[in-house]
Amino acid sequence: VLRLSRDDKVSVKDLAHVIEKDPAIALKILRLVNSAFFGMPREVGSVHRAVVLLGIRTTKLMVLGFSLTSAVGSRNGKGFDYRKYWRRSIIHAVAARLIAKLVLPRLGDEAFIAGLLADIGMVAVWQCAPEAYEGVLASLADDTEPLHQVEQRVWGVSHAQIGEQILEHWSLPEPLCRAVGAHHGDGMNELGGQALDLAKINFAAAGVAGFLCDDPPLVE
Repeated sequence: VLRLSRDDKVSVKDLAHVIEKDPAIALKILRLVNSAFFGMPREVGSVHRAVVLLGIRTTKLMVLGFSLTSAVGSRNGKGFDYRKYWRRSIIHAVAARLIAKLVLPRLGDEAFIAGLLADIGMVAVWQCAPEAYEGVLASLADDTEPLHQVEQRVWGVSHAQIGEQILEHWSLPEPLCRAVGAHHGDGMNELGGQALDLAKINFAAAGVAGFLCDDPPLVE
């Protein structure tokens, strides 16, 4: 999927063939194209048809989002509430798409993925080094600072910056990486062009997600 996402000449047939090799991703794409989110006039039953209707660009972004988020876990564990994480991520993603639809419709799909992956750095740290969050949890219990500011104070880096580095390592598009890194506002004044546009949308969507979801998915 990563290789195809960098190939501007990829065909519908090639992309559909790759998606069909993963039943879970194929099912998610079919559910997505048949949802009210896209409002198709009739039910779509084949991956090939779904790719034709969604378009190669949209399909590649959605498959990347589904593929990458599938790697961060889905079950609750001590110290981290995955259900809360996914709820916040979906709210963030939908808010970003709706904001983009109002101001820059051409960035709607990228905005959705940027919102969906905005907090992936948080889960990466929790899964790879859960002890690193002990100081953050202690500070959150006694402080009114937002999570990303506590992380910055305790670690010297935030989950947004970690997420940006992860997406860069996975060779995702540069504007998408920057939008994730700047979704709390840090470093936004250093951006320009599409990266800045996408970062602004993601920052606004993060505010919506924060308003609707009171607490980060970290629990004591």
